[in-house]
Amino acid sequence: MTVTQDNAPMRGPAFLRTLRGRLVVLTLAVLVPAILLSGLLLWSAQAQARRSIEGQLRETTQALALVVDRQLGEQASMLSALMTSPSFKAGDWPAFDRQVREVFPNFHTALVVVDEEGQQLINTRLSPGAPLPRTLMPASFWAGTTKAGAKVSNLALGPVIRQQVIAVAREVRLDDGQWVRISITTLASEFGSVFKDQRLPATWTGSLIDGSGAVITRSRDAEKMIGRRATPDILQALRTAPSGVIKSQTLDGIKTYSAFSKSPGYGWAILVGVPRAEIPV
Repeated sequence: MTVTQDNAPMRGPAFLRTLRGRLVVLTLAVLVPAILLSGLLLWSAQAQARRSIEGQLRETTQALALVVDRQLGEQASMLSALMTSPSFKAGDWPAFDRQVREVFPNFHTALVVVDEEGQQLINTRLSPGAPLPRTLMPASFWAGTTKAGAKVSNLALGPVIRQQVIAVAREVRLDDGQWVRISITTLASEFGSVFKDQRLPATWTGSLIDGSGAVITRSRDAEKMIGRRATPDILQALRTAPSGVIKSQTLDGIKTYSAFSKSPGYGWAILVGVPRAEIPV
């Protein structure tokens, strides 16, 4: 006689022996892959959005760096033009002073000429005929970048006006053999227009950094931050790459994604920090 096994007990976990258990397993078999796929798609979308934002930030800092380079280049070109003046070549400082005061009529940007002893020969920030001081800027001030004969300084406290300044300078020997340095000095605060023109969002932080790592100007709390050094992670990033995006934090402690780009001509750097909460993670 043949024995059938139709009524043999089912093997496996007890819940699989019921219709409800089998339905649960079937439902999970359908839902779990769908949930995992949805999570993967969400993560991919967030990652793509983050890459897009980071790319836009990098492009913004690169564009701003070119703007800064152009401003510095224009000042260097202006110096070259002024140095062709016959009164400058002849060392006729009263005549040259009258000429350049038409070019530099305000306090924010000035022309300064000093001899090799540091004696000022012209300073358009001072009134015509005013006694001119002997001033020697610290070596760190002139430790900036030189391009095509023009030197761009680092940030320093101006000895005459007692405000933070930068300078673009050229050094030249005149027709009589006298050595002089001619420079355009600008208040650091004047470079804040870089960020005002860009109209960064209020929660973003834009910074302009000199070759030594000091803050020249900033889109937020500029007066409080001018002269402070950038954070160590930013300084390390600037040493290793001309541009990029890193996780960082601002000098006032806001955690950010910070894009940076160094100006190709003069080595200053533009930073734009966006609060991490505003970027998909």
